[in-house]
Amino acid sequence: MIDYIKTFCQIPEQVTIYDDNLKQLRDEALGILTIAGASIDETNAIVKAYTSTYCRLHYQPDVTKTFDEVENRRLQEMINLLVFGG
Repeated sequence: MIDYIKTFCQIPEQVTIYDDNLKQLRDEALGILTIAGASIDETNAIVKAYTSTYCRLHYQPDVTKTFDEVENRRLQEMINLLVFGG
C-alpha cells in the first residue's frame, strides 16, 4: 500500500531500499490521524494526500525552512478537513 507514497515521493516502484522507512512513516501518519479522531481509510483521497505529504516531508533530508512550513501547513489543513469537514 505504499505504492502511492513512492509515486508521490518520486521513488521508482522497483526501488525497494526505502520501503521499510516509508512504511514506518506511513504508520506514524496514520497514528496521528487516529489520535486526531480522523479517518484512516486510505481509499479517501485526503487520507492518501496526508499520508503521502507526511512521508515526503519526513523522508526528505535537509528540507528548506519554507518547504517545511508549507508542508506542515498543508498537513494541518488536511487534518482540519478530515476532522471538521470542509
